Amino acid sequence: MKKMVWFAIMMVSLTPRTALMASDGAPPRIITVSGEAEVKVVPDEVVICLGVETHHRDLAAVKRNNSERVRKLLAIIRGRGVEDKDVLTSYLNLRPEYRGAPGQRAFIGYVQQAVIQVTLRNLSGFDSLLTEALQAGMNTIEDIEFQTSELEQRRAEARTLAAEAARRKAVALSSQFALKLGKPRVIQEGAGNGEAVTLSRLGTRNVSNYSFGYSGDSDSSQNGLLAPGTISVQANVTITFDLE
Repeated sequence: MKKMVWFAIMMVSLTPRTALMASDGAPPRIITVSGEAEVKVVPDEVVICLGVETHHRDLAAVKRNNSERVRKLLAIIRGRGVEDKDVLTSYLNLRPEYRGAPGQRAFIGYVQQAVIQVTLRNLSGFDSLLTEALQAGMNTIEDIEFQTSELEQRRAEARTLAAEAARRKAVALSSQFALKLGKPRVIQEGAGNGEAVTLSRLGTRNVSNYSFGYSGDSDSSQNGLLAPGTISVQANVTITFDLE
């Protein structure tokens, strides 16, 4: 049994080498190059995490106050036409609070936290949603993430550009030595950062004393406080070509 396993391992390890060998057993004439590309896209969606935090000495009261605020917040979100699949309770916590040094801590009450994650498919309603959410009892912004609905399309575009960049590099290098570029043998896509579509991570922001200012149309992302910038989608492609 051990001999059979060792033979299988040897066969697997030799396969990549033999795949690149010429038919006459001579080392192949090849060139391996890498190409990179970056595509910038303006985000058209935003994921925002709205937090509700309440404090009270009475357990029932802190739960009731938090639930009332969350219900109002959800009503506002759904009233704006946001679909259920785009609304998620991403965090819920209830714990006692103490004050004082260790060993001398005094109980001061309870704190309950709830975080509602909302995906807006239209950025134009971002500012007004924050205002209404604040009025409903939202008092923290846990996170804001801009994204694009065209991610797969932009990924493919970046990948195509990266492959073309690799080909041009191979042509330039081979012609420098009076060689002719042949067909590709191996094409590999690198990791890149096509998944990295987050523009900014704000972390927790307390907005209990936050005032929202607008210029012109209060429902316009261009005139409000939203500045989404651009998302970078990158690709890396490595290609091995034959040389003729």
